[in-house]
Amino acid sequence: MTAANFTTVATTIAITAVPVVLGLGVVIQGLLNRRIGAAIGLTTAVLINAVVFFALSALVIAASYLKPDWFPAMLKPPATSFREAAQSGPSYWLYWIPGFFGFLLVLGVPFSIQQMGPSKTFVILIVAQVVFSLLAERLFFDASFSNMKLVGAMLAVAGAAIVAAN
Repeated sequence: MTAANFTTVATTIAITAVPVVLGLGVVIQGLLNRRIGAAIGLTTAVLINAVVFFALSALVIAASYLKPDWFPAMLKPPATSFREAAQSGPSYWLYWIPGFFGFLLVLGVPFSIQQMGPSKTFVILIVAQVVFSLLAERLFFDASFSNMKLVGAMLAVAGAAIVAAN
C-alpha cells in the first residue's frame, strides 16, 4: 500500500468514525441527562448542557480565528463579516432553527428515554433520521432515491417496529 493510499484509507476511517462517536455520545448524553434530570430537574440539566456547549463553541471559534490553518474550510472563519454573510445567505431567522432543534434534542432524548427506554428512543430517532435524510437528499441535493436506499430505509422502519413492539 502506498503512502497516498494509506492516507486515503486513514482519512475515510476517521471520517466514518465521526458519526459512530456521535451516536455513542448521543446515547451517553441522553442517559446522563436523564439521571442528572432526576436529581436536579431536566430543565436545569439542559441549561448545564447549554453552558458547556457555549463555552466549547467559544473556544473553537476563538481557536479558528487564532489558528485558521488547524481547521478544515467548513470550520474556518468567514472571509466576510457576520452581518455581510447573514445578509447574503439564507434569511436571518433561519440561523435560529438549528439551535432550536438542538434544544429539542437535548431536552427530548432524556424525556423519551424516561418514557419508553433507550432502545425504543434511539431506534425511532434513527429511523426518523434515515427517512428525513432521504427526503432532504431528494429535496435539497437533487438526489434520486435508489432502490437500495429505499430497501434500506424500509428495513430500518421494520427493525424499529420490531424493537418498539418488544
